[in-house]
Amino acid sequence: MEEELRQARLEVDAAVRDRFLTQLEVGKLTEELEALDMQRMREAQAQVKAKTMLEQSRRELEEEHRVQIWLREQVNQLEHEMRLLVQTHQEDVAHLEATSTRSRTTTQHTFAQRGNREPNLLQLGEQYSQSTSRAWQEAAEAYQDHYVLLMFMWDT
Repeated sequence: MEEELRQARLEVDAAVRDRFLTQLEVGKLTEELEALDMQRMREAQAQVKAKTMLEQSRRELEEEHRVQIWLREQVNQLEHEMRLLVQTHQEDVAHLEATSTRSRTTTQHTFAQRGNREPNLLQLGEQYSQSTSRAWQEAAEAYQDHYVLLMFMWDT
């Protein structure tokens, strides 16, 4: 009987030891499960954040695309306006050249009418000054018209 009692005690000790080791293993597994759960939650949060950032980037890309289209339209419009301004400028230059040619022709015609008379240098200087003033005033007006037109187009 003593032998059976000793054997039973040994079995109880082994069972207690097994139970203790099992409880330690259960504790470790519980900690691992909690760590895995925390990791899963962090990954879920990271996934939500990544989706949010992706959506924001997509919206920014779409906005950038719209801005590029708008800028291309603005460039096209400005190029068209510049072509019109160049054309108008060329027409104004041609008009000024024609006016200048007429003025020279008028001056030469005046000299021809005088014939052999000695030209009065003061009158000649005065005519030249008036012609130059007229040409300068016309050029300034043309430039001012272009400037006003350009500013108007720029504002719109």
